[in-house]
Amino acid sequence: MRKIHVTIIAPYEGLAETFKRIQNEFEHLDMTIHIADLQQSLPLLTTEVQAQTDIFISRGGTAKVIRTRTEKPVVEVPISGFDILRMILLIQAEREQTEIIAFENISLSFTKVTELIETDIPITAVMKEEEVEPAIIAAKAAGRKMIVGDAITTSLANKHGLEGILITSGEESVRTALEQADLLGRKMNDSKQQHQYFRSAFFQSDQFQLLADGTGHVFAISDKLQENETLLKAATSQLHSLIQNKTHAFFTEAGGNNVCFAVKNIGTEKAPTWLLTATALHQSLPKGATVFEVPHLSVPLVLGANDSLSRDYEAATGKHSVVLIGKNGSGEQALAKGLLPKLAITCRAKDLLNVPDFEANGLSLFITHAEELSTTQWRQLEGTVLKTAPYVVHSEKPLSFLNDMPTVWIPPLCERKSEWPGFIRRLIAEANQLYGKQIIGYRGSIHPAIMGNLNWLKEFIFAKVVATSQPYIDFSDSWSEKGFARIDLEQTLEEMEKTLIKHVLEEEGYNQSKTAERLQINRTTLWRKLK
Repeated sequence: MRKIHVTIIAPYEGLAETFKRIQNEFEHLDMTIHIADLQQSLPLLTTEVQAQTDIFISRGGTAKVIRTRTEKPVVEVPISGFDILRMILLIQAEREQTEIIAFENISLSFTKVTELIETDIPITAVMKEEEVEPAIIAAKAAGRKMIVGDAITTSLANKHGLEGILITSGEESVRTALEQADLLGRKMNDSKQQHQYFRSAFFQSDQFQLLADGTGHVFAISDKLQENETLLKAATSQLHSLIQNKTHAFFTEAGGNNVCFAVKNIGTEKAPTWLLTATALHQSLPKGATVFEVPHLSVPLVLGANDSLSRDYEAATGKHSVVLIGKNGSGEQALAKGLLPKLAITCRAKDLLNVPDFEANGLSLFITHAEELSTTQWRQLEGTVLKTAPYVVHSEKPLSFLNDMPTVWIPPLCERKSEWPGFIRRLIAEANQLYGKQIIGYRGSIHPAIMGNLNWLKEFIFAKVVATSQPYIDFSDSWSEKGFARIDLEQTLEEMEKTLIKHVLEEEGYNQSKTAERLQINRTTLWRKLK
């Protein structure tokens, strides 16, 4: 029987060593072992490697990354009850200083085992990757010294100065994965069962997918998509237009969620078979792009009482493409959000140049830092990514290649002094709503340095509202608060730097590690600058 070619991508070295120790037990498996974590695994998925591989084996988030780049089966190394029990016994002596932070399925297993052996260890369940870092910060604030979790969790724990302990997979878990691969490979080698196997693998996939023939007739739907009636309805309604318009992706809203429908032909040109995959919007964006959100700043607030700005904004409303010119932080994000349709993303202009094939169908774009582009580069964007999508582009200065577009000129905050009281009152009202406060006004004069831009002002006002227990916020002591320092402008640049460093050092209780981290320099540099 032909050997089954298995490519193993282990997210940590110890897992690779475990595979090597027991690989001789599986004579029908021809194994190639690599060490790579998450996105580092992608360069290994070359066309040649995928052609030679029958099955991939990996673990956790790395397995999920591999699944996004290959049609081949990916067997995941499980985290067994033995793995969990070993980890609990390992950390039991230091359990009061330890917290387990893991995705819900793993955290539930830890909870059940700790209850079974009557051990009390703090366990935090997270639902998505974005929740991991806040959980670590909270654990640190609670006095934890060690964080137990997966590769992402331990990496973030180390970033925040905590000891990260990886949940490792033992030999029995590795053996389970190899047994699954062996069984899977045997089935694949049996041509009579191969078709049925792939159908089964498709239906049981954890992805939202469907298959259609060349006419767009759907003949297979994954169980995951079948369970989501709203998403399935949206997917089938988009399928025909995607095929007919020869587009590879379309972004839309379905059931209250922003999603991307992507199609590709996995058949031949003469006999196409279309695979449609639905993914969350944030998972489908090119590098450097994010979902466009502007919290706590509104269009009316930014427009204020400025008639010229209001006229420009009104004239630009409803236009396919608009230019915003003004200093960063002058309110350009809020205005862009108001001008764009609901489903919008934001990206630096230079980053868009790196993804000429990105199809923004269904999206609108807020493009920042246009001043970094040449005329040629901008024309390149117009001919690719910007062909169909409505967009707002921001620049800090006028650019000749944007002269033909409707333009909104945003004056800097320092030139809108008569409007400062209005800005402050509106931001106080926003902060009251956000933090449950009842501040009714302010006293004193705000320092002009705070009025550098609206973002600075927003953060300052919000901080003052949070900090005060009085009905008014007081600006008179603003420069004695943490985060501010008086600088003698008669000093040399080197003297000013030393003054700032000493001020931060004092605020951090003369803790050099915290001071260096806050200043984003290492301790050696900190020590040298203080000499």
